[in-house]
Amino acid sequence: MQTPHIFSLGGGLDLVTPDIAIPDGRAIGGKNYESDQQGYRRFIGYERYDGRPPPSEASYAILNFTNGVGSIGQTIAAGAVVTGASSNANGVAAVDAVVTSGAFDTANAAGYLVLYNVSGTFLASEVLNAGSLAALATGDAVAGAAPSDALDAAYRNAAVTARRASIGSVPGSGPVRGVWAFSSDVYAIRDNAAASAGVLYRATGSGWSAQSLGHTLDFDAGTAEFVEGETVTGGTSAATATIERVILQGGTYSGNDADGFLVLSSILGAFQDNEAITSTSGAAVADGVIVANALPPGGRYEFVNHNFFGAESLRRMYAVSGVGKGFEWDGAVFTPLRTGLSDALDVPTHVQEFKGHLFLGYPSGSWLFSEIGNPLAWTVSGGAGEIAVGAEPTGAVRASGVLVLMGSTRIDYLAGSSAADFVLEPILTDSGAQRWATQQTNTPLYMQDLSLYQLEQSPDTLAGWRMMSMSQSIEPLLRAMRGRGVTPKASMRVKNRDAYRVFFSDGTGFSVYLGRGPAEIMSIDLPMTVECSYSGEETGSELLFVGADDGFVYQIDKGADFDGSPIDAFVRLNFSHCGLPKTNKRFHSAKLELEGGQVAQLSMAADFDYGSPDSPFSPETNFQIAGGGGFWDTALWNQFYWDNQVVGTAEGEISGLGRNISVSISSRTNDQEAHVLANVAIYWTQRRLVR
Repeated sequence: MQTPHIFSLGGGLDLVTPDIAIPDGRAIGGKNYESDQQGYRRFIGYERYDGRPPPSEASYAILNFTNGVGSIGQTIAAGAVVTGASSNANGVAAVDAVVTSGAFDTANAAGYLVLYNVSGTFLASEVLNAGSLAALATGDAVAGAAPSDALDAAYRNAAVTARRASIGSVPGSGPVRGVWAFSSDVYAIRDNAAASAGVLYRATGSGWSAQSLGHTLDFDAGTAEFVEGETVTGGTSAATATIERVILQGGTYSGNDADGFLVLSSILGAFQDNEAITSTSGAAVADGVIVANALPPGGRYEFVNHNFFGAESLRRMYAVSGVGKGFEWDGAVFTPLRTGLSDALDVPTHVQEFKGHLFLGYPSGSWLFSEIGNPLAWTVSGGAGEIAVGAEPTGAVRASGVLVLMGSTRIDYLAGSSAADFVLEPILTDSGAQRWATQQTNTPLYMQDLSLYQLEQSPDTLAGWRMMSMSQSIEPLLRAMRGRGVTPKASMRVKNRDAYRVFFSDGTGFSVYLGRGPAEIMSIDLPMTVECSYSGEETGSELLFVGADDGFVYQIDKGADFDGSPIDAFVRLNFSHCGLPKTNKRFHSAKLELEGGQVAQLSMAADFDYGSPDSPFSPETNFQIAGGGGFWDTALWNQFYWDNQVVGTAEGEISGLGRNISVSISSRTNDQEAHVLANVAIYWTQRRLVR
């Protein structure tokens, strides 16, 4: 009689526990599966993004036509825009017109069009225009009305592919230097084609749009304060401009020696050096001529969003790059952050907000902070200052009312609320944190030499903090990565999944599940190299983006593939002895349970007796599991669901002999939603005791 051994999957990679002691359900190898609450979830996927509708949400509609007319050999080809002459409804052909009778060159073609990006309602008998071709519609386009499920899948895939092809990379050259969300918009920065300057782009419904950074005009000898929104006029040149920002850098208006700069727009004429400039409220002297704001090429951008001013409309985005001054952006106005350092030194690499101050980290080993409530003001007399930490900053996170300052060789925390009571205290003085891997989850997470650590406040330690290693279970893998010179490139918190992800310079990464106690780490392997990342809820729901080495911005956890390429995924489970480590067994079969997804095309194989060459290897078993609440076998048909079991199951033959068994599950697909490997049941019969 066969005995079932049933266990749930979870725990992540375990490469250090002795084989005989590894709990069932853990993995000893794998890629592109992630731990989550239900088991091991296949990586969802990613797709390119530029503000246009996402490829994965593309759908198609069938528009029947008659009386198609055109020249010899012509047809309404894929990519053609089809417009109703009366309704002005339109759509784009996903495939060439399907002609069921007649021909366009004989003016009697009949059949149907497969359209995507359909807008409006087509009318019966209206003329359809598609370039030099025309036809008559028989009615409105009908969503998902392919004549078979095979064609339904093909047409939907064609719509997805066509929409993907229309989404462009961030214009320019080199990698994406930064990606971020602010208000309801997504921004990216990339060098221009000549690599002579950086360009700030906003994602729009028609793709990436370069943003105007405006101009600045320095002033001195100020006797009356300028006001935003007023028009400033040159006394000699008669040039005019609208004042967008007023930044005081020194002196006072009452002392007639105020100096600073104006951020201007709508400029008419050319202001002259040393001419008087006035507005309704303000008066000063121009200290130079108008200068166009610009971003230098290169660098790696870090951002933070915050409202320092109170009113909801005054929330703004702040950024630094390590190659130029930081800046503020409100969606329309660009303001450089001038801290008073020389241009050569004013190159902050990290940025954070704390207690109403904007903090900028500099390679010299210092953090400068702005005046409280004013991120554009950096005068010591106004409350700005400097915190010297003695190590190059690598990041900063707010935690439990303090600011944790990460450095290359040490970690400190800053307590207090202003320059009057700020106190810097050490956490670690003999090790630091690697750049781009720090995230704030429930507690700060960071990496040092690729090992992952967590910081927790603890009254039992001298520093009041406790450092805990989270990656002991994968130390052999980390050693190999160190040997290859792998470094972190970006990281993100995935709040909706209780997860942390970090991406490395070789295109690999880790997904770390934090929702079940000890960290569960699994490997991911992407066909692109992540250069920067964003994760947050700026638009009301959690969004995850990365900027890549190929110049594209990709939305993570979106779609069912890697931007059109198949997702190769596998997980190899630990060698399970089914509770009897010293007993030989005949293994007969394994049953796999899945949750989520419509259809999962999987392969399963097994090794026996710790992979001994003397034990027979189980042949790979391919099977397709349908689950998730009722679906057609191979394709989702226009949101219609058949009744079916919620949990998909499949059983594979894994005949073999040995004391233990390791089951491997793999998938390679680009058209199936992510599934979760939840449980495994192994069926075996007992043989003799191993002596």
